[in-house]
Amino acid sequence: MLDMSFYVLAPLCAVLVFGFALADGAGGDDEAEEIRRAIEEFYFAGSNQQDFSLIERLFHPDTLLVYNHEGRLATLTQEQWRARFDPARAGIEWERRIEFVDVAGTVASAKVVSTSAAVQFIDYFNMVKVEGRWLVVNKVFHANRFGDDQQ
Repeated sequence: MLDMSFYVLAPLCAVLVFGFALADGAGGDDEAEEIRRAIEEFYFAGSNQQDFSLIERLFHPDTLLVYNHEGRLATLTQEQWRARFDPARAGIEWERRIEFVDVAGTVASAKVVSTSAAVQFIDYFNMVKVEGRWLVVNKVFHANRFGDDQQ
């Protein structure tokens, strides 16, 4: 048989837990919008313009890019990624969209899809809010190259 305090404390705990969940979710919409704006302003613009200084404003310096290369785990540091930027590619047309942003307090994940005539990149960003700014701390991605048999 349960003690009477259970019947008093259980509903109170449920109200508190539910209330905290609602409070976190209410702020989550604002945080998700802030993340969307940052991705558009720095990642999309930096990629479109091939301007890595914009990318650096969103990505933490220790960010690691992770992907599958010919069946093996491969990584790129920011410096290696920077070396791949080429101002001559700034004119390539891309369709870019943010598929989702999921916020939990000071951490978040976002799925970003960027498609050109030759390739589609599917990116998953893991983010942390540091000193009032959302920063990507990890990027996992997949590239679908059109015309390739390997996707």
